[in-house]
Amino acid sequence: MPNRPCGGTVHRLQGRTVCFTGRVLVKGEWTVRTRCAERARELQAIPKTDFSRKVTLVVYGDLASKVVTDDRRAYSSTLVRAEAERRRGRHVCVVDADGFSKLLDGRPAPCLELRRARTGRVRPVAATASERRVRPVAATASERRVLGGPLRVRRTGRRTVGDLTLDLSRLDEGTAVHEATVGALIRHLSRQGIDACGHAPGGPEFDAGWLRGEDVFIAEVKSLTGAREDQQIRLGVGQVLDYAHQLRTAYPRTVTHPVLVLERRPSAARWTTLADSIGLRLTWAPDFGGL
Repeated sequence: MPNRPCGGTVHRLQGRTVCFTGRVLVKGEWTVRTRCAERARELQAIPKTDFSRKVTLVVYGDLASKVVTDDRRAYSSTLVRAEAERRRGRHVCVVDADGFSKLLDGRPAPCLELRRARTGRVRPVAATASERRVRPVAATASERRVLGGPLRVRRTGRRTVGDLTLDLSRLDEGTAVHEATVGALIRHLSRQGIDACGHAPGGPEFDAGWLRGEDVFIAEVKSLTGAREDQQIRLGVGQVLDYAHQLRTAYPRTVTHPVLVLERRPSAARWTTLADSIGLRLTWAPDFGGL
């Protein structure tokens, strides 16, 4: 593997010569390359419009807004050239949208590895030990843009009651039910041969996402334990419709389906009617009907 003088981490933008593959999703907001360049310049970086041997950092942004070397595979010539420079022994750091956001905040970001598939496609991936143990899977263009890594159920714990007036014991119970519902959803999809994923770094933070063909499904999971049922459902409806709108705006050629997943059947049948009227899939554990 070529020498990695960065040690796998980009510590700051200062002194870096930077180019962007396209617009970048910075903290949930799409930012065009010219504005990204301005922000990088404010932190004493040197932005470049095109890749050259002076570039030391590539920010991997949206490829849909940029001419790419292969429309079917949708990989940028910038990444291909960066990977070629690495093979020649000159290490060019690469960060994604989440990494660029961290650097703008003055925090370090992981330098991504570049992997070349048999097809010639170059793909940036996080260089973590856990990922190297996972068998690489070829991702579709939609999956690379919208979905993140495999979805995992988070551990839940207990908080100690301090000066808060919120009932933390009920909050903990609701959180545990939320994660149990996520786990049940993962298993339900797995039985159909579908891998559930988290959200892409820097993108809308939906709870779960998956693919059926080229169609993308994004889900918000809501527990009804420890909270008012109607309030939770209204919150979930608003969240997942907002996430879907952001993704449809960013990727108009990708078919995105919003899904609201509940821990159980809601008490009022009107929620199913409402969901049907706005193009939202409403489902609940344990059977997840309609998915």
